[in-house]
Amino acid sequence: MWELTKYFEFEASHFLRNYVGDCANIHGHSYKVEVTFKGDKLDDRQILIDFKDIKKIVKTNVLERCDHKHLNDLPEYKEVNPTAETMAQLFFSFIAGSIDSNANYKLDSVAVWETSTSKCVYRED
Repeated sequence: MWELTKYFEFEASHFLRNYVGDCANIHGHSYKVEVTFKGDKLDDRQILIDFKDIKKIVKTNVLERCDHKHLNDLPEYKEVNPTAETMAQLFFSFIAGSIDSNANYKLDSVAVWETSTSKCVYRED
């Protein structure tokens, strides 16, 4: 079994509804997204999934939607708080939905780092 992970970064602002504390105010983060794929069969180039393909998938499905945006303004967050938890789950669904069902790999997990010490990992079991 192989596991490939690629990291991405983006900047965004948000605030949390129904929250008592500083995060109820608009503030920003330098987010880091960690995307991990798993599979047990390499292609004819001995590659599970090309890192360039991961970059394209994440750019299209995550970065173009979120980078330098106010997350609360996105349709997905009109009623849901843009927390690390909801972001990891949403990014997972966007990325997983873009993968060919016949691929020899699957999306294993998506982690969202809100700070250098705070991370949430989402995976479907």
